[in-house]
Amino acid sequence: MATQQAGQGQVLTEVLAPDVRPWRWTTGEFQQLGEEGRFAGRRVMLIEGEILEREMTSNPDHFTAVELAQAELRASFGVGFVVRAQGPFDIGRSTDPEPDLAVVRGGPRDFAQAHPTQAVLIVEVSSATLRYDQNEKSSLYASVAVPEYAILNIRARQIEVRREPVQDAAQRFGWRYSSLQVLAPEERWAPLHAINSVLVRDLLP
Repeated sequence: MATQQAGQGQVLTEVLAPDVRPWRWTTGEFQQLGEEGRFAGRRVMLIEGEILEREMTSNPDHFTAVELAQAELRASFGVGFVVRAQGPFDIGRSTDPEPDLAVVRGGPRDFAQAHPTQAVLIVEVSSATLRYDQNEKSSLYASVAVPEYAILNIRARQIEVRREPVQDAAQRFGWRYSSLQVLAPEERWAPLHAINSVLVRDLLP
């Protein structure tokens, strides 16, 4: 038996024959499982066909940070953008990372029939998954041309802002961000495409 560990989840694959391969879920199948309640009480995401479990948003500080950041970003971006919290972000047949926050162009009704496939900003609220968010998630979002990716590090009480996706074969998804800015609580963050800046302290629990 061979055991493979992927990201924040574990995938156990019993190798029965050379031509037997692990099942890879599509985003449609993954979302259908969610609608059926198969993931009730758990936080999961789909990365390259594998269903991975991550830290629970029921942690008070994590949940509070998501709510605070959503409110601040709504005020910062204003009309013409939607700030979606922990919703599907459909970037391919086998990947649905469900970021903590995704800022997308349009209005809520624009996504009544299909989940967004593009975003101007992705935010992950991170503590236990910090290394994964800094590496795999960063490469993933850069690979689909998300222009700005921010990690709200609630343990260090700072925000890491990444911009300017560039190709990098050494990264898992072949891309990375070439620009990194780390902001402390007393500093202000001016997201791309936003009309107002945000005081980092206001995002932290």
